[in-house]
This record gives sequence, structure tokens and C-alpha cells, in this order.
Amino acid sequence: MPVYGMTKLANVMFTLELAERLKGTGVTATCMHPGAVNTSFGANNKGLGTLLFRAFKPFMRSPEQGADTVTYLASSPDVEGMTGKYLSDRKTIVASGQAYDEDLRKQLWEASEELTGLRVAA
Repeated sequence: MPVYGMTKLANVMFTLELAERLKGTGVTATCMHPGAVNTSFGANNKGLGTLLFRAFKPFMRSPEQGADTVTYLASSPDVEGMTGKYLSDRKTIVASGQAYDEDLRKQLWEASEELTGLRVAA
């Protein structure tokens, strides 16, 4: 779970950095948290985590509920021009403090360029 959490933080950081780099272009970049969604995610895990995941499944959102915010972001005129935001349940929320660290975001961007072999013209 700690590694999973770091990957989600990296997604938010990358989105915020992308939004900054696209500022003034008319292109928007947002990210969202779907909440705990009742899917087959983690079905192949073993141990205590699997038991906990199964125990909480009845309290989780349906896949349709989990997709609501992303559908909203993709289709609602209410969010036109919204960029560099992190949302849950159609509302802007605050991410972990690290997500707003500009130096860390730039390091992530540069590492992504290095690992993918893709460079973005400055």
C-alpha cells in the first residue's frame, strides 16, 4: 500500500506540473480521486490486505459512482478552463503537501522524461 500511495501522489504531482507547463495554451489538466471503488482491484493479492479489502467491499462505491467525477470533468461545461486542480466528488480538494512542491514536481517530470526517452521542448 505505501508504494500504491506513492504512485497516486506521483499522478497528482505530474498533473499539477503538466497544468503549469500548459498554462496559457487553453489545454487543461486535472486529476481526481474516485474514492474506494468496488472492483476486482487487488483480487490477486494475498494475506491480511486481501481480507481487509473483502471486508470493506460492501461499503465501497460502485464503479459507476467511482467514475462520476471523471465523467463530470470530461463533459461538464462547469469545469471549462479549470486546470491544475485535484477533485473528489466533483469538488476541489487539497492533495498531500508534497504534491505542491515545485522542485519535487520538476524532478518527477525530468525523471519521467529520462525514463521514457521523451523530451518536451521548453
